Amino acid sequence: MSTDTFEDELRSLLRDSADAEGPAYVDVDPHAVVSSGRRVIRRRRLAAGAGIAAAVLAIGAAGAVVGGVGQNRADTTQPAGPTTGPGRGTVTVDLDVSSALQGTGTPAPNDPASVRVDLNEQGLKWQVSVIGADGRRTTKPVDTLPANPRFSTWAEVGDGPGLVVGVMPAAATDLVTVWRTDGVESSFSSAPVPGTDRQAFAVQYSFTPDPNVPGSTMFAGFDWTDGENVFTSSGTGVPSARLGDTVVFADDIQDVFGIFGAETTASKRLSDTPDGTLPAMMTGKVPDGSDTMQSTVLVLLPAGAQGVTVSAAPGATVQSVDTVPGGSTGRTMVLVRLAEPKASLGTGIERIRWTNPDGSAGSGQVG
Repeated sequence: MSTDTFEDELRSLLRDSADAEGPAYVDVDPHAVVSSGRRVIRRRRLAAGAGIAAAVLAIGAAGAVVGGVGQNRADTTQPAGPTTGPGRGTVTVDLDVSSALQGTGTPAPNDPASVRVDLNEQGLKWQVSVIGADGRRTTKPVDTLPANPRFSTWAEVGDGPGLVVGVMPAAATDLVTVWRTDGVESSFSSAPVPGTDRQAFAVQYSFTPDPNVPGSTMFAGFDWTDGENVFTSSGTGVPSARLGDTVVFADDIQDVFGIFGAETTASKRLSDTPDGTLPAMMTGKVPDGSDTMQSTVLVLLPAGAQGVTVSAAPGATVQSVDTVPGGSTGRTMVLVRLAEPKASLGTGIERIRWTNPDGSAGSGQVG
């Protein structure tokens, strides 16, 4: 499917969703991971996408939330407590994945209904049991967790690629997925492992494996935030900063940058930036009864950029500009908050200007 065709279909789907749900949300962008409430077990549905956002689209999205926001998506199962007391024996967590991709097609007969993660805190051992719709259970071999509490581990489970289950830090409040190729439709579930500093998670995604590559997968990992900083799945920190209720980051190693917001989380691949433009991505929301979209745009500038100024597009108003210096080598992150008509198809930014470390002037349009 071509990008243009996909964008047309995505616009149609998202606008239909907006008409149905009302103007309360303008959720955008890729690998989006949006919490639907403060629950013990969290559940999100994500959809692949690309292109620029207006009412419900986003710049360069590799995926965009198209449903599940505000809905009761909590699992009916609850995590079991430690069987032999806190810090001892085996702790078990159940995650319901039977409807993880609800609405995207008819589940295959061998699709799992749930997964069970057993973690032995004392020995840092964990294993996964996959429970099919018929109740049949398949247990995967035990793996070992490194002692580093920020480290995550996972494995493809089930009868084929498409379901990833693992253990990640309990401190993670949100994440964005990283794919080996274009973003795919996926869902994310998680639940704390009682008595430990870990949480179990499952990512289920649509994928047709390459018959010439045994065990091929598209899932490459993720970045996560604790609400202040951003880390890779191995626990390594990436350039990031908290600005108000938003955390921004740029991960050159995994080719992704993004925004962890209070209401919407979004990310984009750096390599998807059109030639001649600056890396940029956008999220936005239209308040109830309003004709104005409150948008947030993250733009990446060269290292050492300073004196940043933003020119608004016609009809848009720049409300604030926050700059996070990247030092002598890292990218400069610029977070721009704007108000613009909800029917706008752009970011609200006409041009951005800055001064380079050598005193020369820099200028560009967002991509």
